Amino acid sequence: MSLHTIRDFLWLDDNLGTSGLVRPEQLEIIAAEGFVCVINLLPDESDAWFPEEPGRVVELGMEFVRIPVIWRSPTRENLDDFCTAMDAHHGQKLFVHCAANMRASAFLYLWRLRNGFNETEALDDLHDIWHPNGVWAEFIEANRP
Repeated sequence: MSLHTIRDFLWLDDNLGTSGLVRPEQLEIIAAEGFVCVINLLPDESDAWFPEEPGRVVELGMEFVRIPVIWRSPTRENLDDFCTAMDAHHGQKLFVHCAANMRASAFLYLWRLRNGFNETEALDDLHDIWHPNGVWAEFIEANRP
């Protein structure tokens, strides 16, 4: 198996991968690719959340960070927590995921803008996954740097 077997997987650069739902057996692939930290944006209420993930990630030698983002109401606090986690692991190989790579891609888009990434490239990567609408379009607009 490869990273591309993970739902909606996308490389953003050599140290940053993002995806949708990760199945328990795919965590080994993530570890084998050299990722040092997994950031999960799924809330407890998600059908995609599996409680064994934190322990399994740690068993595989990676750090686990969880920021539960409720789909219908992402918050500035969620984004700030996410940016703090991303910045704390600057220069390390990070894997960010949620259920369908929508939360993850939106948060990564905003984090990249905060960190001076090319806006066109960041937007293209976001649009490779989806075109945010409704609550998410409003959230992105309200939190652009």
